[in-house]
Amino acid sequence: MEEPGAIGVEDSQEHFHADYEEQRANAIRALMKSQEKLQKLEGKLSRMTKGSNNYGRMQERIDKLRVHMANQRRDLTNKEARRRVDRNRAVTGERDLSTRDFAGTSAREEI
Repeated sequence: MEEPGAIGVEDSQEHFHADYEEQRANAIRALMKSQEKLQKLEGKLSRMTKGSNNYGRMQERIDKLRVHMANQRRDLTNKEARRRVDRNRAVTGERDLSTRDFAGTSAREEI
């Protein structure tokens, strides 16, 4: 058995996570089904009259589904992190930097 080493992990658009060894964690089937269901419900909502009772009920269904999907994502993240930590000695993460991260900082110092 190979001794565990260190890996780096980054977020990926097509896959849930990708590491530098080119191993990818795909989203679970249940999460993908939930995403498809969300698209269908949002399509139905777009054809409803705003302010109607049916519109309100559909919004509640969509909100409930979004909470469910957040829980699915959190569960997948925890399981994937646990699996990677068990397999490797050190795991580092990388995230995309946005301009929001640099808000309030200046490239030059004011005198």
